[in-house]
Amino acid sequence: MKTFFRKIKFFFERSVLEGSWTQLLIIIFAIALVSFLGGLSAYWLTAEFEHWNKAVWWAFLRLTDPGYLGDDQGTILRTISTILTIIGYVLFMGTLVALMTQWMWRLVRSLEEGRTPLSLKGHIVLAGLDQRTPEMIKEMLLSDTRLNQFLRRFRQSKLNVVVLTSRPGIEAVQMLKSELGSLWSRGQVIVRLGRASDPDDLERVDIINSAVMLIPQVENTQGDARASTILAALNHVLKKYDHPGPLVVAEFDQIESTQIVHAFPKINCEPLQNKSIITKILAQSIKHAGLAKIFMELLSHRDGHEIYIKEFKEIVGMSLKEAECYFENVLPLGILRKTNQGSELLLEPDTIINETDKPLFMAQDSNSIQVSHHPHQQKPRIELSSLKLPEVRSRDVLIIGDQEKAKAIQHELSSYTDFQAKVDVVQDYSIVNLKNYNKIVILPLRSQSLRSDEVDQLTIHKFFMLRALLSKLDHHPDILVELESPTAAETFADENRCDVIVPAYISSHLIAHVGLRRELSQVFEEVLGPNGCDMTLYHASVYNIELPKTYTFGELKSIVRSYGHVLIGFRIALDENRHKRRVDLAPHSNSEYQLTDNDRLIILH
Repeated sequence: MKTFFRKIKFFFERSVLEGSWTQLLIIIFAIALVSFLGGLSAYWLTAEFEHWNKAVWWAFLRLTDPGYLGDDQGTILRTISTILTIIGYVLFMGTLVALMTQWMWRLVRSLEEGRTPLSLKGHIVLAGLDQRTPEMIKEMLLSDTRLNQFLRRFRQSKLNVVVLTSRPGIEAVQMLKSELGSLWSRGQVIVRLGRASDPDDLERVDIINSAVMLIPQVENTQGDARASTILAALNHVLKKYDHPGPLVVAEFDQIESTQIVHAFPKINCEPLQNKSIITKILAQSIKHAGLAKIFMELLSHRDGHEIYIKEFKEIVGMSLKEAECYFENVLPLGILRKTNQGSELLLEPDTIINETDKPLFMAQDSNSIQVSHHPHQQKPRIELSSLKLPEVRSRDVLIIGDQEKAKAIQHELSSYTDFQAKVDVVQDYSIVNLKNYNKIVILPLRSQSLRSDEVDQLTIHKFFMLRALLSKLDHHPDILVELESPTAAETFADENRCDVIVPAYISSHLIAHVGLRRELSQVFEEVLGPNGCDMTLYHASVYNIELPKTYTFGELKSIVRSYGHVLIGFRIALDENRHKRRVDLAPHSNSEYQLTDNDRLIILH
């Protein structure tokens, strides 16, 4: 008997846990059983019913509706009716309501986790979620001109971003909502639970009808191996539906891994190797104090100027020197020209603009880039022979932190012909004589066990400990700090002789804007890539510019252009003794500057 009851109990447990429909069937069975037993009791114990089925119906009515409780006559019938009504309260108002509440909770929970398939068109799928994801979404939403062009191209009224992540939906939504702030919109930013490496999950986010898929490097993952696996899953889906699919922008850590895209010819993929761009930016920031701020401004719509591609039929057939005279409020940089090897950025003033060339401009917004019908007067050309390049500078550099990244920076520095760096790499700066170094670089020490904010906390702690030690030594070298989060960079807002680079911020910008306009990949590679242009700070004497003297930006721009270089702004010394400086990028052509010996020209060449 004991074994029999155990079996019944176990069967009941498994049935209840089967799901809502099984639970509902159990309740229906219990109502039928109670109605049947209550009806038979009333039929046998009283003479009120002619047939047992009428008694069962009477019991069912008392069980389901307490309003019948006062209609019965006789003690036995009233007793049975009262018992049935109480059991009805338990079954209907207790068990059934609890079941419905639990079912609704499961349904809402499932919807919040993002398990339902999507039906969208022209949306952007973002594979993965980490601390860089909100920055990418912000860049896309704030890029008004590029965003509008993107929406017109895919005939959409608003941008829909779908984040496919293995992180629970509620947690992911709360994280994005907190980071995006006023930009958050549940109708535009959609979270779906799943893995981008699973073809079924890709189908759930309607990958076939999406416009772009972004595959960034996500922290605490296998990096390039993850990107390759996602491409393989996407290739499977595209073959299944025989569909060209979206543009895929995939970020790779190693340059060799970018060759994987050739294994999937069906996928329209634009590989990004942001690591080499970050390495060059770090190396250039070591070479010239203050360049870090310039790079950070160029790579965000929220912080000032941006690089744009905009074509004008009016300047086709002109030289760059002539075309520059038709733009007063923006800064023409050069043209991007297709070659057999890819693309090339041309800056020479005599370069003739063809129909297929893509002019590049630096401006605060795309709408300000307009052709003037009244060109301003050209300035006389200066002979190239008069260019006075500075002597090769030598610096002793101490890099504290990640040795692998330090080696990449050393390799980039060794390629410069006008700069010699003697580099020492350590993890503990207490073992070296800090007075021997003109430049100190602090790189974060990443770990699988640490979150990005915890890594930044250690880096900031190391900086202020180092700053305290340098103050005791009365030694004040330039310091370059790499951080994980833009928020942490605010800590250094009032620090003199300190530049801050946030690679996650830069790479987020690159992948987000290439997703909106593919040609920007070539622009970023030519302007920021290891084989592209260099950004340099030159003294005015390099171009035979007399000091101190007042010039307009247009005059200085014309002089520098005569040498085949592009003047993009100034680093103005506010208090050189305390190393307080201001950066002005692409000012108005008529803006006047009285340059001093401590000021520098920001040059692209």
